[in-house]
Amino acid sequence: MRRGVELHEAGAGLIDVGGFSSRPGAVPVSADEQIGRIVPVVRALSQEHGIPTSIDANDAAVAEAALGAGACALNDISGLQADPSIADLAAREGAGLVLMHMRGTPETMASMTDYGDVVGDVREALERSYRQALDAGVQHENIVIDPGIGFAKTAAQSTVILARLEEFAAIGRPVFIGVSRKSFLGAVTGRAAAARLGETVAATLFAFDHGARIHRVHDAGEAAAALAVWQTLRGAEKRADS
Repeated sequence: MRRGVELHEAGAGLIDVGGFSSRPGAVPVSADEQIGRIVPVVRALSQEHGIPTSIDANDAAVAEAALGAGACALNDISGLQADPSIADLAAREGAGLVLMHMRGTPETMASMTDYGDVVGDVREALERSYRQALDAGVQHENIVIDPGIGFAKTAAQSTVILARLEEFAAIGRPVFIGVSRKSFLGAVTGRAAAARLGETVAATLFAFDHGARIHRVHDAGEAAAALAVWQTLRGAEKRADS
């Protein structure tokens, strides 16, 4: 809870709370265990501190418990493939819904990186998830899409997705992106995850310039400051050109 407050004060507009790791190779955690972990944190942040929170969950029971504790959005890394009833829950509660692309599970996704055209294949899957959410009654304006950097993608594939990010924005919903400290950055610089702040800021600014409007980061203050400067400079550039 203290960390969530710190992130909010540093500039994060939304705190994403999760009860399990989705790193490559991570083992599953039961719904009951996740609920026990996340509900006190979501309740404290949203109800005691008035901080908007989302829940990183692909199980409707966990998502429902988080919404009951005060969360306002659901972040489903499976894009409704693990538990399609999350869409029904989002529709019923009027919650925001992030649809991310992933193949398999955190345990298996590293072996599922065979694509014809990674951008085309991922976009097609996200469009299916988007239609699935709409068919369940989720409002268009409540849906955000995430191509899932590093989730069932190699470092090279993640780089290609970022380079062609506008193709996801063309779906018509805001693009949510998570590049913070990820291994594809380490593949460029060779630095350990905890040391990848510079890499993260560079990739975040690149993603913003290519259409991403929601950024999931570890270092909220640094990312917010970098984005503020970037937007100011872009605005000055446009005024100078006119």
